[in-house]
Amino acid sequence: MLPCPLTRRLRRLLIGATLLFSGPAMADTAQTLADRLLTQTRSPAVGVALFAGGTTDIAVAGERARGSGVPVEIGDPWHLGSNGKALTALLVARLTELGRIGRDDTLGETLGPVLPDLHPGYATVTYDQLLAHRAGIRANPGLRELFRYSGARDTPTRDRREIIARLLAKPPASAPGETFRYSNAGYMTAGLMLETATGQSWRDLMQAHVFAPMGLDSAGFGAPGSDGAFDAPRGHKSGVMALFRVRPVPPGPSADNIEAMGPAGRIHLSLADHMAVLRAHLTRDTEVLSAQGWNRLHIPGPGADYVGGWLIRDGVHLHNGSNTMWFNTAAMDLETGRAIILAFNAATPKVQKLSQDSAMGWLGAQ
Repeated sequence: MLPCPLTRRLRRLLIGATLLFSGPAMADTAQTLADRLLTQTRSPAVGVALFAGGTTDIAVAGERARGSGVPVEIGDPWHLGSNGKALTALLVARLTELGRIGRDDTLGETLGPVLPDLHPGYATVTYDQLLAHRAGIRANPGLRELFRYSGARDTPTRDRREIIARLLAKPPASAPGETFRYSNAGYMTAGLMLETATGQSWRDLMQAHVFAPMGLDSAGFGAPGSDGAFDAPRGHKSGVMALFRVRPVPPGPSADNIEAMGPAGRIHLSLADHMAVLRAHLTRDTEVLSAQGWNRLHIPGPGADYVGGWLIRDGVHLHNGSNTMWFNTAAMDLETGRAIILAFNAATPKVQKLSQDSAMGWLGAQ
């Protein structure tokens, strides 16, 4: 159940009053915030997108790769990490409205025929339970799978099916529908269900039913850019001295999670395109989804605070994403119609702390 409007307003006022002394204030522009976070976090680059009063404000600061001297640009793509989960959830909602899948389709009905060793404890799991992390599935593939399926591969659907087959042959870690258990493997399972039901790959479905109709021209999969040039920001690995030894990682297999984990978070987008997705949520764009479809992505089940790739905190829909080399925070307040995206091409502890705090602070100070 969401907090009542009065309670939410009081919380925002208290947050805003505190931030007058310690963080973002009402006068912050995207450039002010980008410049300050670049200094505070020492990330090689920072991207900021703000939406308020019907206007989008975007700014960047820093360089595409540490030591490159190539400045980051407004239109550059940023890796979303687990913020790609909200796009997989949007894909599920759109395919439901197109009649390609059923909202109450179960894991047993869809995957039972192709996963002969499927444990019966998963038989009644639905898409909504997978997208809310309430399917009882462990968090990630094991280390063996991560090594076995690493490197350049062109078989992500087959890899995903093999990984999920082994995971779901074991009993659920908790009864489906009862316990929140954050699970990248759960989103991989949802992607495999889509592929099995439609006969198309998750990537092709995402391109055809989310990226293309929403005009997300910058969208792509994996780390952005090309190996031979600094034509996009690069993610950075962190050493023991994280703030001083981050090093850029060229695009390629080592710059992201294994391809089979795509539905859980291997998408990149420009700040403008990412904010276009959040604006569709805020306006409940009827060309994207019906009112019922948006409710499915915005309103959690009884006793839950996570729905469709979003954690609900103090009435704000919030999520962080990282593949350990990038960090991305997206937050939106459906009541006030405001949203913020903070993107970094490093994921140091300081980036992780200041990103979410700054996002919540900006929303609270408005």
